[in-house]
Amino acid sequence: MNKIIDSLLEYNEGDWEETAEDIKMLYQIAKLKADDIMFEWICICGDNGKCPECGSDMEYRTEREDRGEYWGIPSYEDVVYTKCPNCGYED
Repeated sequence: MNKIIDSLLEYNEGDWEETAEDIKMLYQIAKLKADDIMFEWICICGDNGKCPECGSDMEYRTEREDRGEYWGIPSYEDVVYTKCPNCGYED
């Protein structure tokens, strides 16, 4: 068996039900940590202009979008779109 499972069974004095609960808890912790790492990776790639899927340089496109009027004056917003030319990832 796996060393972690063996260690948990030993720690729980052979109690399979308690070990099952511990395994489920470890799985949830690992899953949450993996999500945190992925979120941080996406942020770091965005800050550096890199694609989080393949590591290539992202291409940027800016478009001016109409936001109606503000006190009778036309209002616009510049929106930046990013796309990876290598794998097609869009942000």
